[in-house]
Amino acid sequence: LPGDDQLAFLASLDQAPARPASLGMAIRMLAPEILGRVAGSLLGAGERANLGPLAHLLASDPSQWPAGLGAHLKEGTSGLQAWLEQMDWARQTLEEKLRRAMEEDALWNLTLEQRLAFLRELLEQGRTEAFLNLLDQVLRRLTLDDPALRAPAASTAAGIAPWIRDPGLPREGEGALIEALVAHFGWESIAGIHQTCRQALGMVLGGLVARGELGFTLDLLRDLDGLCAFLEANQTWKREALQDIRSHLASPASLKEVVDACQRSDAPNPIQEILPFFEALGEPAARSLSELLAEEPDRKRRGLLMDLLRGLGSVAVPVLKEGLANPAWYAVRNTLNLLSELGDASLLEAIKGSLTHNDGRVRRAAVRALWKLGGPAAIPPLANLLPRTDPETQMEILFGFGQVHHSSALPALAELAQNAQAPLRLRTKAVETLGVLGDASALPILAEVLKRKGRIFTTSEPSELRIAAAHSLVALGSPESLQML
Repeated sequence: LPGDDQLAFLASLDQAPARPASLGMAIRMLAPEILGRVAGSLLGAGERANLGPLAHLLASDPSQWPAGLGAHLKEGTSGLQAWLEQMDWARQTLEEKLRRAMEEDALWNLTLEQRLAFLRELLEQGRTEAFLNLLDQVLRRLTLDDPALRAPAASTAAGIAPWIRDPGLPREGEGALIEALVAHFGWESIAGIHQTCRQALGMVLGGLVARGELGFTLDLLRDLDGLCAFLEANQTWKREALQDIRSHLASPASLKEVVDACQRSDAPNPIQEILPFFEALGEPAARSLSELLAEEPDRKRRGLLMDLLRGLGSVAVPVLKEGLANPAWYAVRNTLNLLSELGDASLLEAIKGSLTHNDGRVRRAAVRALWKLGGPAAIPPLANLLPRTDPETQMEILFGFGQVHHSSALPALAELAQNAQAPLRLRTKAVETLGVLGDASALPILAEVLKRKGRIFTTSEPSELRIAAAHSLVALGSPESLQML
């Protein structure tokens, strides 16, 4: 019969007919040998085998099979023997497990899941000394020459690493784990084992970051950088592994924890304390901060994220430039505000695209960014936009003209000041800005706004506009402007 059918047959022995009794006796006597043969075949098939039925059969009556099976284990079925030992382990008390782990080196006959479950149980039961002794056993195996012994130790260390967060590791155990993983990162020569170590280091460093130990994390990163400085030519995968660790630390999820810790901090200037960490991670950190900023609904946290991006300075500019295409209006507005502080005139073309954004708040932020970065170079696109945009954005443009203080804005201002169809407050602001420019070319325009018109039926501009023109003439301060008054 096929192996699965043989196992099904053995599993149903308790349902066999009572007669003939001799047949039942014979089958039961042969059962351990049948089971040993099937188990050996399955274990020899490796990962291709379906071990579920065998596990179910052995678990159905643990007292029956291991004892009767031992004599029938053939050469090549040592995997089955280990499996039986693992099943036997599950029935032991914690004290018996600890004795066997310390005296019989039984820890390494267990599956990884059993090993980690046992170590975690010691930790949660407060058996700190026992845990530290076994942790030392794990870390010493990381230094052995035999890769077959190092590999399970690396997997075990990777399973322990997340415990730095929950339930927490004893301080001395944490220090020993970090020291061993850093050293192992440097000298491990097998890429597969090294990858497991890298995963463990990434989780440990992530835990340190979550606790706010950014300075210690940076020191460890520098140590790892130093270890990579002397790599052999065929070990470039170690640099890639270190880059993976950095990428993990610079991820939005990791940096969100740093921002959370910063918000909870009672330090006088928490941003200055965490900024070196962001600077060390560079552009990937800026990219994650930009992503967090785009999704952050809380105004206070948005301000904190923007302060961090400001602190990164020019490193953040390329990332922010990409943020101009974000579909969220507030993300684009925040990006424009930051670019106006961090960027330069090379960004003018990229910013111009936001002048016609469908949200007025973005348009106004684009106007501010444009004149702040471009100065006189921003006048032509803003003058072109002035008659074609909404009144609030027009007011922002007029304010920008006054800040840039350049005569190239005069034609656009003159046209608006004399446009009787335009809103009075816009015309008034345009007249006031003509005075701010200090250009004598504005005198005829201001005079025209100021004077009365007609001899029989006198007409004039509204008083508010005429008063603004008078103020602008005073602001020009020339003999001609004062004579005109």
